[in-house]
Amino acid sequence: RQGVSYLEEGLREEHVRRIIALGYTLRNHFQPNEASASEVLEQRLQDLLGSKEASRLLSSKHMPTQAISDITRVVRRCTAIDGSTKSRFDIHLDELGSSLVTCERLMKTPVPLVYTRHAGRFLALWVLLLPFALAGELDSNFLMVPISTLVAVFFFGIEELGIQIEEPFSIMPL
Repeated sequence: RQGVSYLEEGLREEHVRRIIALGYTLRNHFQPNEASASEVLEQRLQDLLGSKEASRLLSSKHMPTQAISDITRVVRRCTAIDGSTKSRFDIHLDELGSSLVTCERLMKTPVPLVYTRHAGRFLALWVLLLPFALAGELDSNFLMVPISTLVAVFFFGIEELGIQIEEPFSIMPL
């Protein structure tokens, strides 16, 4: 938003393209699914930035950091804005970098496997014993099966959500 508002006409489009490239590099960095994903990333960056800039970005050691540096260079080249506005841009880019570091920390912090296994086993035991607890409470035994099944589906769904939250980037660090 600031780039479109404050940057001079010639740099606006480049600024937007650099921000889109940052999004692509972040996704590739945090969710490297398959070999074809790097080919898709390379093609998208070439379409967005041109082959020279795309190859420079792809060959960097840490693509998201390089993409943030590229955005900073675009802002620094602008002569239409004053120093305080450039400082505000820097503050926001620093926040982006800080968010990147936080995501890196999340990605590299493993959740103990024992925790996940223990929670799953406890839930399975609880669901297994649920019909015995319901036997005395329900007047009809015919309701026990659908109620137990419904409760089990919901609780196992919550457990699956918990596993996804534990590993937000869907990869286990080595």
